[in-house]
Amino acid sequence: NFTGEAFMKVMSLHLGHNATVALAEGGDILGVLSQEKCDNIKNSSIFPKDAIEYLCTEVGWQIGDIQKVLIASNDVFPPQAYEYLYDSKNRIKNSSALLGFVKNIRDGRLGRLFPYPFKLLRKVRVKNLISEGKTLLGKELAALKLGDVPVEHVEHHLCHARAALHSFTGSQLKEPSLIFTLDGSGDGLCATVTKADTDGTWTRSAQTTANA
Repeated sequence: NFTGEAFMKVMSLHLGHNATVALAEGGDILGVLSQEKCDNIKNSSIFPKDAIEYLCTEVGWQIGDIQKVLIASNDVFPPQAYEYLYDSKNRIKNSSALLGFVKNIRDGRLGRLFPYPFKLLRKVRVKNLISEGKTLLGKELAALKLGDVPVEHVEHHLCHARAALHSFTGSQLKEPSLIFTLDGSGDGLCATVTKADTDGTWTRSAQTTANA
């Protein structure tokens, strides 16, 4: 509960790689479902409309019962940002030949000598993808008749940290705890170190920037 509405019906969404929905009421998680279980696409990254509808039926909700939407990231990317291909050594490569060509140059001698243009290109591309992702999210929520429901974004690694800690401790801490997160990329970071105190304060002491 991030804003004090302890008895709200809340839908939480992880969007992108392995899109997932969770439904909670009064701080209790009622159910969790990944979109891949509905469309049979491993790590499905499309908006989890099917999962939302199925899970609402499973817990006895109407979609109109949802009072708040939580997004497990500050930034939201469109599905095509997660359309990965793999080479013969099981390494990620880009589905776009042009993007793969540019990244090969960036990672080569020319990119090491002149890194600024490639950093600028990446910055522009990420900004455009985030803008597109935000627009698509609004359209998808509106299509579910949730366009007027409050939406709150929660920083990606804070979600990881809270999930890890509260899985062991519940909502009340008996002693200060140190939480490490390690991820490929989330809100521009791949790793964090955070201290959680018994008075409810959380302090991030270190973080590592993600490169893509």
